[in-house]
Amino acid sequence: EKHHLASVAIPAISSGLFHYPLRECAETIVSAVINYFEYSHGLKHFPKEIFLVNHDDPTVMEMERACHQKSAPHQTRSYSQAAASNTKGPASASPSSFSVQIGTIHLTLKKGKIEEQKTDVIVNTASQCRTLAIGNISKAIFQKAGQEMQREITMAVKKHNIICTKPYNLQCKQVFHTFCPEKWNDGRADQILYESVTECLWTAVTHKHKSIAFPAIGTGALGFSKQESAMIMLKAVADFSQMAQSNLDVYFVIFPSDHETYQAFRGQMMRLQETPSHHNPSPGEKAAAAAEARHRSHDSRAPNPHIVLHGPTEESVREAAKWLSAHLSIPSRSVEIYNNFIQHFIEKDHLQLSKMIEAGVSIEEFLTQGHACIRVDSKSEGDAAIAVLKVEEMLCKIQKQFVAVEKHELQQMSNTEVSIERQMVDLSDRMFSDRKRSFKDLGLEMIKVEKIKNPALNYMFDLKTKQLQSSRTETMFQRIPAQFCEALLNIGFHAEFAPPEDPAYGDGIYFANTPKTAMTMWRKYDDEYLYFVEAGVLTGKSAP
Repeated sequence: EKHHLASVAIPAISSGLFHYPLRECAETIVSAVINYFEYSHGLKHFPKEIFLVNHDDPTVMEMERACHQKSAPHQTRSYSQAAASNTKGPASASPSSFSVQIGTIHLTLKKGKIEEQKTDVIVNTASQCRTLAIGNISKAIFQKAGQEMQREITMAVKKHNIICTKPYNLQCKQVFHTFCPEKWNDGRADQILYESVTECLWTAVTHKHKSIAFPAIGTGALGFSKQESAMIMLKAVADFSQMAQSNLDVYFVIFPSDHETYQAFRGQMMRLQETPSHHNPSPGEKAAAAAEARHRSHDSRAPNPHIVLHGPTEESVREAAKWLSAHLSIPSRSVEIYNNFIQHFIEKDHLQLSKMIEAGVSIEEFLTQGHACIRVDSKSEGDAAIAVLKVEEMLCKIQKQFVAVEKHELQQMSNTEVSIERQMVDLSDRMFSDRKRSFKDLGLEMIKVEKIKNPALNYMFDLKTKQLQSSRTETMFQRIPAQFCEALLNIGFHAEFAPPEDPAYGDGIYFANTPKTAMTMWRKYDDEYLYFVEAGVLTGKSAP
């Protein structure tokens, strides 16, 4: 006014050097400009143009968001109302996607319809009564997927926070249904939303999925504000990224005309981008953590530590639970670890063992009747448990390297990519009546049978058949520890996986001709279930 200027350019003052929160900075500047014009009626001169400028796109977009919010606030519309509308609002001026990288997680905010996503997984927010026609997002997914999805979810057993179903007419591989309560009806609503998102992420990676799409859960009938939903969901993704080792593309999908929700999530993502190490939590993270703290405060006692297990199958989760219980819950100062991959230890691994010995833990390594073993002894139960976990971690790395090398060689020899096709077998089929009887005579019940196809292993089997000039095969059995099942499906039988109780013929791969014989050949495994592999075995002329 003093200099009668026609235009003014204002940057995002203090958002850089002084680390003033970007969102608050933008809203303060925009509010100041609006107030200047609204409460300065007596002034004779006003600038004709005011430019809010900055050198980076995120700041410019935050300024634009603040302008839309402060100067033209609009009412929130439901998903179905937005879907039915063809009007173009202020959202058309903003970009349709925004991405950040958090560890192994590539997080993308985009505009679109959740039911039309082509990700491996689509996440639905369903009602507590499991009626998919209730709720705008659930209804949109249900209408596209079809009635079969409703039948499946009605019959499904809900174990934790989600239910997984087939996609039916959707363009994904699976649908994860969440069941968050209304915010005003359940004091744990914030925590349940956080846990539901976390469970979806872990379930996706354990099922080997590469991408997952979430709607803005809770912003409709559940009563969460857009900011609350964004804060809690981003907190779950950020925490997951600190532990995840697999790459995963995570999408937050906001309906195209829902500008306010898009900007709420975008603002939280930009804050997350500003604090990638998480040593300085963003307000969104603090809010989600506060919600968790509020939930815990209902219990006057200090919260007990707990472990949540996720796995590709119910069997794998139960095996993990039993293993953890055996090693962490049962007091023991002496533990024996039987695993023939101990024989693959190299100098580096033995150096790690020696460091444990220096810390006061006794480590004994021995081999008896073809079984490699490490015995861990300590005066402290806690020290023994920690040492056992460290040894198991070493073995897991060695096993992973072994499988990778064998897989690579298998692919080179067969010129075929190693892939596994699993097919569930109907246990009521008559062809399994004899097998069921054989196991029943042993006091065992067949719970699950899978038929496995691995083209690379099939190729090698055919090649070996030609080399031996024999087509004679026998159906034989091997009982295998739970931890080696997945490795066997990828690279076939190896001596390290299942050494028999008494290797009468020396080192090698052993098979039994009946389940009864297999039970006597392999007796030491302490798994939740018994795992038998039935295979056609080339016996050759020299087999006993």
